[in-house]
Amino acid sequence: HHINAYEKEDTNEIICDICAYDPKYFDLNKLTREDVFTEKLLSSKTIRSIAKRIRIPLSINLLDNKSKKVFCPIHDINSDIVFELPVINYAKNNGLPYKFIYGVNNIYKTPFSVVKINADTGECLEIEFKEEGKNFLPTEPVYIAKSPDSIEEDDGVLLVLVLSDKNDFLSVINAKDMKEISRAQVPDDVK
Repeated sequence: HHINAYEKEDTNEIICDICAYDPKYFDLNKLTREDVFTEKLLSSKTIRSIAKRIRIPLSINLLDNKSKKVFCPIHDINSDIVFELPVINYAKNNGLPYKFIYGVNNIYKTPFSVVKINADTGECLEIEFKEEGKNFLPTEPVYIAKSPDSIEEDDGVLLVLVLSDKNDFLSVINAKDMKEISRAQVPDDVK
């Protein structure tokens, strides 16, 4: 999944951030529908996605580059955090420089969690969903700014639907510190 991309004028390049799987392990032909419903893939490198940054140069001196190949450096934003279904503060930062990415770790390790990564430093905050005797699966977060005039990029909340084998719920998470503010339970009789 694509996270964000923007032009960095001082270095004359495009910065493109993505969630990526290691091609040595990820092969769609080896995944089966049955695998999804078992723990066979849990903690497997097959489904370990991480946030990566690709730097694409906008100018190339072809006289110095006789092979006419362009090198686009790729580095891990944080190789320790499994990360998928990314979202940013799109209203403020889509196509522009930004700092914070939110996403989920909902297929690699339990307890599943919602994650905030600083795209510049790799620093991470995480909120895990766990409770004795229950299984939780957080879905893709939705970022909502506190107000249209918010100055800080992370001045808002994340709305995350959390599926459970008991009662599903909507979790409202403070985007700054990744602490749950509120929870709206889905009643038992709703199917």
